Amino acid sequence: LSIMSKLSILIFGTNQYYEPPQEIITKFIKTHNVENFSQKRESSMSFSYQLTSSDPTEIKLVFLKNLEKKYPICNEADAYVIFIDLECVDALDKLNSIITYIKEECSTETKSFVIGKYNSTDDKIKSLNYQTMNSHLQNKKIVFEYSETCTEPKKDFDYVIEKLLKSILENKFRVKRNKDIEKLLDEEHDSDSNSGCFIF
Repeated sequence: LSIMSKLSILIFGTNQYYEPPQEIITKFIKTHNVENFSQKRESSMSFSYQLTSSDPTEIKLVFLKNLEKKYPICNEADAYVIFIDLECVDALDKLNSIITYIKEECSTETKSFVIGKYNSTDDKIKSLNYQTMNSHLQNKKIVFEYSETCTEPKKDFDYVIEKLLKSILENKFRVKRNKDIEKLLDEEHDSDSNSGCFIF
């Protein structure tokens, strides 16, 4: 692809005080070769980063904290990312509020990449295990992919963020390809059923 690929990602977090999503991404940026970094207020940042062997991808991230308002990016984002703090007792309540927001204000067809994170196995809430979280999300009837990760050591966690960005890019291409195929099939179907004359 000669044209620079672009991603716009809407990011949520169940814990906005301890290691909020902005901090997680900022740490990633500091240790990776990103270009054209710019930050508008604390709610959004953009940069270019080499995710594939072709041109760098232009990445725009919007961190959404206020679930009372609707934002234009809600329906334009290529993906939603939800960081869940698995060491917080209110993680599920916060997650439910975020999912409700996505269902009411965003596009339910857009995939959510949900990441359960914890700093140490000892502090991780035992009941918030992979199976529980996965079935909880399934019951919510959203398109999602759930993964769980420890934030220590930091470089492993950085790898998780990189993998996440790559998955979002692959998913965007997949969705686009499927839409193009559907469009072609629709066009073939339409051309069979009418003569293609437009009468005004």
